[in-house]
Amino acid sequence: MPAVITFKQDHISMIKQGRKVQTRRTWKDEYARKMKPGTILDVKVNRYSGPVYCQIRLLDLNKERLGDITEPDAHKEGGYTIETYKQAWEEINGAWNPDALVYVVTFEVV
Repeated sequence: MPAVITFKQDHISMIKQGRKVQTRRTWKDEYARKMKPGTILDVKVNRYSGPVYCQIRLLDLNKERLGDITEPDAHKEGGYTIETYKQAWEEINGAWNPDALVYVVTFEVV
């Protein structure tokens, strides 16, 4: 059974259309170590219930400072600019801390 990765409902269509191919996560290192290129993940809105909207394959995973996001990366996050991505991050995760270390997950729909 594939692992689960959750997204906000409004990101699901972006993923299915191939507009969102990257996500930044505040995963614990122990969890991230389990994620290898090729890993298949079920995309859900709620980890423990509800439908699987699609599956994604992990292509790449690396760690960087949140503030190091580039315009091309913001676009891969769903068509954002850096400024609109910051707003989306704050809505989902709270405060924007450019020095926070995050995992950058690059993926494709299976």
